[in-house]
Amino acid sequence: MDLGTQYDQEIENLLIEIESSLLLGLAKLSLLNSGVLAESILLRVLLAEDSNLDLTSSQKALGPLIGMIHKSALLSSPWLKKLNWLKERRNDAAHKTGREVTLDDAGKAMDTVVNLLRELKLVNETKISNIHSKAAECIVGPCVQDHLKLDRFPQRALLDDLLNPAPNILVISTHGEVEQGHEHFSSYTFWKLHNTLKGNWRELSVEWPSADLNESLRLVELIDNLVHVMDCDADYPETDPLSDDGWAEWQHCLASIWKVLTDHRERLLIRHIIHGPHQNDGTLIINYLERVWKPLVERSNFPKFVLTFEVIRAPKAGVPLVSGGWRISRRESGATQKITSIIDNMILGSEAQCAALEELNSVKQQDLSEWLRTQRKRPKDSAESEAREIILATRGGRYDLVVQRIFRKK
Repeated sequence: MDLGTQYDQEIENLLIEIESSLLLGLAKLSLLNSGVLAESILLRVLLAEDSNLDLTSSQKALGPLIGMIHKSALLSSPWLKKLNWLKERRNDAAHKTGREVTLDDAGKAMDTVVNLLRELKLVNETKISNIHSKAAECIVGPCVQDHLKLDRFPQRALLDDLLNPAPNILVISTHGEVEQGHEHFSSYTFWKLHNTLKGNWRELSVEWPSADLNESLRLVELIDNLVHVMDCDADYPETDPLSDDGWAEWQHCLASIWKVLTDHRERLLIRHIIHGPHQNDGTLIINYLERVWKPLVERSNFPKFVLTFEVIRAPKAGVPLVSGGWRISRRESGATQKITSIIDNMILGSEAQCAALEELNSVKQQDLSEWLRTQRKRPKDSAESEAREIILATRGGRYDLVVQRIFRKK
């Protein structure tokens, strides 16, 4: 069977609509569009066999088309079985049959039509990859300066590995000095989740407690801040959550929070931004992850939660051993090392993974020069000169300052 090069804009638009609906959590709409695409594909198969075929509108429906394909033996039995399943689930989505259409159903339907397109050589892997990117952009827009990768390759590579396959709960930490692109990398993470994992993702930001409080009060405040962004109710006991007796009472309180989290329809990226890390932050993270999140690991049966701890510390400054700036920088650097070590070695269960990403550093002159050559089409000498000028003007290549400068100066 020769379908030629019948890949066209109709197929691409439908695939983008199918996947973007899936990313938004609109299972019925995604599945209905998978049915429409399946009809289009089967009609192409029949017309490739008989170009004079004249069908009525009712014959162009999915059921009759599958019957004609079966009668003509144009597709194998496994494909007919998959297409009949799609027809039944599409019927559930279009009519009140009493059967709920799930995101898993919609995902399976999309996989069916995409694999059929592969089988018929109507798409290749490059086109499929482009469709994934376009669908994600339809939902969240393009990642802010996504093409400005520069020295972020190690962090991106590790994030890709952690999401393939993704655990039920993923905990990651990023760290670096101020102005080193923390927000940019967070926006990339959110975009990557949309682009890699199916479902509707929502970003929440949990306020980090003051370091002036003791360990128990900090944990209570952090739990309360989580409850606040989740917009749920909780009755807090008047006991210490870190004591043996108090923890038993707190478990009853947390049970209602766990139920809200497990029942939540959306997948969640939950950010914790730590400005000026304190030496006790590591202990708080241990208590928070083990007491609040560890019990959820086995309750979620698919990748649903990504927790980030974004540590932003003071830059190196001042005269060693003398100035206040140097002491602050040294103190925060030590606290950061403790946090990253804790997260890198944390074990929450078989369906969870914890990892600390490499430090978000300044942009290197060579990376910037290469970027100017490839993205701005600068000649080699001009790119090197401009890169050197930008690095000098941005205090050694601080990421946020570099971004501001090169996107202001095109």
